[in-house]
Formats: sequence, structure tokens, C-alpha cells
Amino acid sequence: MNDRGWTSRRDEALQLALLDWIYESTRGAAIPRLSAFADAQPEPLDSDALEAAVAALESSGLIRVNGGLGGLRSSSAQVTERGITVLRARRDRRSNAKARAVAAREALLDWLYQQKREGVHSPILERIKEDPRGHFEGDPFTDQEISDTGEHLKARGLIKGSGGWGAPVLSAAIEPLGEEVVENFDGSLTAWASAQRGGVEQFVTRFNAPVSGQVGIGTNVTQTQNQGFDAGTLLALVQDVRESAGDVPAAEQAYFLTYLDVIQAEATNPEPNIAVIESSGGRLKGIASKAGNAGLSASVGALVQFIARAAGAG
Repeated sequence: MNDRGWTSRRDEALQLALLDWIYESTRGAAIPRLSAFADAQPEPLDSDALEAAVAALESSGLIRVNGGLGGLRSSSAQVTERGITVLRARRDRRSNAKARAVAAREALLDWLYQQKREGVHSPILERIKEDPRGHFEGDPFTDQEISDTGEHLKARGLIKGSGGWGAPVLSAAIEPLGEEVVENFDGSLTAWASAQRGGVEQFVTRFNAPVSGQVGIGTNVTQTQNQGFDAGTLLALVQDVRESAGDVPAAEQAYFLTYLDVIQAEATNPEPNIAVIESSGGRLKGIASKAGNAGLSASVGALVQFIARAAGAG
């Protein structure tokens, strides 16, 4: 599942549900067979879907499968130490009210967008619970969260809806503005709101080689040209941070390495997007602060400081 905490993919939702089930089912002495998980699902789960979910978790190092004579369904599984770390991190996020609220808004907007394309007009909002989008880190959104989300999106003109049975927004349909958020901002309300507030922003960037004309970055952004962006130094700092990635908690490592990859890709781009580099650097700093490792914090700090100077902030 992505770092937004929700997904539109049933296979990802199934993997998280299976990881949860294995962890809870094996906390005692018993190690139940995987067939028990399949039998407990509200809808029939075919063998191919179960096999794919098990394979994905096993290849990621999150579970260890103990084979049975009757095939996969008669096999059992246990969560690895890495799996426990990942699962606990996701469970901790479930209690983050701010993260849940943002995720609920973006997930509901994305769901209504898809509902329109499937020819479903003004669906009951609670039906999102039947969809993978109706969960945050595997935990279903509450009725109150769904209700609050409907009000929030309607108040901002992203959806239109009608109430009933005590619910301010019982059923709804996505508005053109909401479609724009999904299509142009990948459903990110934060990115959309930033664009609305910022209007036209000025970014100072520096490049290795001379460029001519204005180079646009982001949305509704102008850019000032400057020579002297030292990609070599940036790449060296990235490598230094990458060598310290082993100190990052396992649950955050995939995100951490992804942000490093983004910075590296932009650094080797003839027209690097400083805004993207800055954003990725900020994410790295946030993850490093949780690790509590002085060496990691120092290397990330040096990288972020260099990025800030390249952006003209320091």
C-alpha cells in the first residue's frame, strides 16, 4: 500500500488483511492454516488470489510460509520480524486523526470519480466501505469519518450531494472541480490547495549548464534561471545518505529509498525540478528524525541543507 494509507487495488488490500490475520492468529500457540483465512472472508476467495497475496508478502520478507501436504490452503504462515515492524507502523498510523481525515477525503473523491466512470450516479457514500478505498491502513473508515468527509468535499465544491436520515451528505456525485483534482493532481488535495493558494510562485534554481528561456516547474510556477547547480555534489550527498539507509526503520525504508531515487533522478535531469527535490528532502528529514540515529541525521541534514542553498533559501 502506498504512503497515503489507502489503495484502490483489491490485491493490496488483501495482502494487508492477510498480514493482519496471520499476526493475530499466531500470537498464541496455534498456527492456523491459510484456508481459515480464506473461509473467514465475507466473499469467496479463490485460490489464485490467495496464492498471489501469500507470494507478495513472502517475497517482501513479511511472512514465512510453512508448507502443507494439501497445497497452499493447508499451509500455515508466520509473520517475520520485518513484517511485525511494518505492521506495527501501519497500526500506529491508524490512530493518526489528521492522516485519517486527509486519506478519507482523497479516497472518497477518487471513489466517486470511478463511480461516475462506471455509470453509477450519486451513490450512497457508505458504499465506499465495500471498496478497498474505504480503509485506512487496512482499518475501515467510520460512519462519522465518511459523513465528515462528504461535508468537507461538498463545502469546497468538489462534490455535490444530498442528505437524509440525519446525514448532511448521504449520497453524492463528483463535480468538475473534483475531477480536476483527481486528474491533474493525482487526487492530492494538499497539492491542489497549494496550487490554489500559491497562484504564481517564484523558485530560484541553479543548473550545471547554461539554459535559455524560462523553464517551468510544477503547476502555475515560474522559474528564475541560474547557473551553478552542482549535481555532482548533490549526488555525492545522496550516496552518503543511501549508505546510512540501513539505520532507517524497516517500515520506512521503502519510502526512504524512493525519495532518494527521486532526488537522484532530478539531479541527473538536464532541467532539474528543485521543488520536487526540496519536497523529497523534507520527507527524508522527517523519516530520519524518527530513526534516532546521529549518523543518519547528520548525513540527511547535510543533504537537506545543500538542497536549501541550491533553492536559494540559504
